Amino acid sequence: MLFPPGVTMVIKGLKHFAEINRMFDPATQRERFRYSLRRESSPDILYWGHEHTEEAAMEMANMYLNLLDDCVTELRHKPGPRAQHVQFIAAPKGLRA
Repeated sequence: MLFPPGVTMVIKGLKHFAEINRMFDPATQRERFRYSLRRESSPDILYWGHEHTEEAAMEMANMYLNLLDDCVTELRHKPGPRAQHVQFIAAPKGLRA
C-alpha cells in the first residue's frame, strides 16, 4: 500500500509508536521509506532507519516496536524497583552475547 508524499503511517505499540514516511534520496535519485520509533510521552526519536520499500520499512518498524513492547511487558512483571531508563547500545561483534 503506497501513501502520498508527506503522509505518515503510524503503527501503535503499548507505550511506543512507529512512524513511516516516504522520502526522496537526492544522492541516489530514488524513493526511500524512513521509519522512526518514539515513546508516546516524548518527542525524542529512540531509533530510526530507512528502507528501499514501504513493506521493508513496515517490517523493520514492527520488529523494533515489538522489541520495545516486549521490554515494557517484561519490566511490568519484574519484581522490585522499576528501571528509570532502558538503553540499547551497539557493541562490536566480539562483545555481543
